[in-house]
Order: sequence, then C-alpha cells, then structure tokens
Amino acid sequence: MAEENKKEKAKKPSLAKVLTIFSIKGGVGKTIISTNLALALSMKKNRVIIFDMNFHSGDVSSTLNLNPKLSISDLVDNIDFYSPKDMEKVLTPFNDNLKVLAAPIEPELASSIKPELIRQTVDILKEIADYVVIDCPSYFHDTVLTALSETDRFYLIATVDLLALKGALITLQTLQLLDYPEDKIRFVLNRSKSKVGLTDQEIERSLGIKIWTEIPSDRSVPMSINTGSPLLIYFPKSPAARSFFRMATAVKNDLDKRERKKEQAA
Repeated sequence: MAEENKKEKAKKPSLAKVLTIFSIKGGVGKTIISTNLALALSMKKNRVIIFDMNFHSGDVSSTLNLNPKLSISDLVDNIDFYSPKDMEKVLTPFNDNLKVLAAPIEPELASSIKPELIRQTVDILKEIADYVVIDCPSYFHDTVLTALSETDRFYLIATVDLLALKGALITLQTLQLLDYPEDKIRFVLNRSKSKVGLTDQEIERSLGIKIWTEIPSDRSVPMSINTGSPLLIYFPKSPAARSFFRMATAVKNDLDKRERKKEQAA
C-alpha cells in the first residue's frame, strides 16, 4: 500500500507557480510587464497562462493583438463542473506555450465575478500550466485578495516618479496590515534609468524595500504597443526586451531557490 501511494505521488503533476503583477497606480506599465514576462517565460518552453483580472477594462488581449471569443465571465455559472480539459477551451492561444484567460468581453459582466470563482479558476489553471501570470487591477478588492492567497510571488510595480512611489508605499503598508508574507514580495522598478532626480538608493530608502529588478525606459515599448506586436517579438534585442528575458530567468531561479529551501527544511 505504501509503495502504491509513493507511485501515485510520483505521478501527480507539479502545480504551476502563480505570479501576480500589481500596482495601485495605473499607467506604470503593469500589463506590459505581465504580457512580456509571460511571453519570455513561454519562450523558455514553459506553459504559461495570463489571467487578465482587470475585469472592467482588461488590456492583455489587446496588447497581444488577440480577439478572444470566451472569457472569465463564461465560467460564472459552470465552474463547479469544469475540468482542466474544459478550461483549455475557454483560453485564447497566443502561441503553443502562451494562452490568455481574458477579461469579460462585456465589462458590465464584471460584477458577476466573485472571489470563489477566482479561487476555483486559479486552482484549475495551476493544473495545466507551469506559470500562471495574473495581471491584477489597480486596487485591493475581495477578488484581488483571493488571488493574493493563491500567489507564489507578488511583483509590485512602480515607475520613477513620486506619485507611483507613493502608491507603492501605500501598497506595502496595506500588505503589512494584511500580514502578507514579506518574502513573497518583489519590487520591480519600471522605466528606470530616467534622469528625473531620484536614485535607486533614494527609492529603496523611501520604500524600505530593495529593487528586485529594473525595466529600463525604452522607446521601443510604446512603439511595440502601437504596432500591435509584443516587444519581445517586435524588437527582441532592445534594452527593455533583454531586461524581460533576464527577469524571466530571475523568476525561475528565485522560485527554484525557494523549492530547494523547502526540501532542505523537510
């Protein structure tokens, strides 16, 4: 019996790692980071699903130039009966390794999406991917808090300006009040290297957190948006694209290190 249990355990697939991208302030490049990080991970032969949780005005599909026929709202009345195979039918493929669970095609359906649906959806997505990248809305809500409870790493995004940094500070204070584990939080500075009078050291001191990685300011990013082609495909050798490839490697290494620590502690 013990031997059979071991065999069953060995057959059980490992669940995807959930990566949540968040900023309490809009306009800091959260969706660009979500889509390009997901694409970079998929280019490393990982199965990746982007879950667009901006239910009122999600831009993930537009950023990837996709026209989804189905979305999260199609799961509202049926999720209890969904299997991983069923979930695949709701996803919109970008390529063989990258798929999108789109935000509602009709924004008025957003109010029908409840926290329990988020939990059940993420649990199923974890069975059919190596990474689930969640592009969160720019506010704390019951649905967002549910996503955070499923999250392996929380990537806090800010740009080099006082308003964005103030938003980042408010987010960190809120997470502290929620007793959210500090070791899950990674601070990503977008549009860095901008000469606006703030150094990395000043930013780190003001927020009380280290910059985990940086995405440099790069005019190729808005150009890629206007052409309807993701940066990593439009201009893969640009400074920002190279930083996304590095970020994808850092994500894997970071999570692998966590797994090794768990094994050593067991």
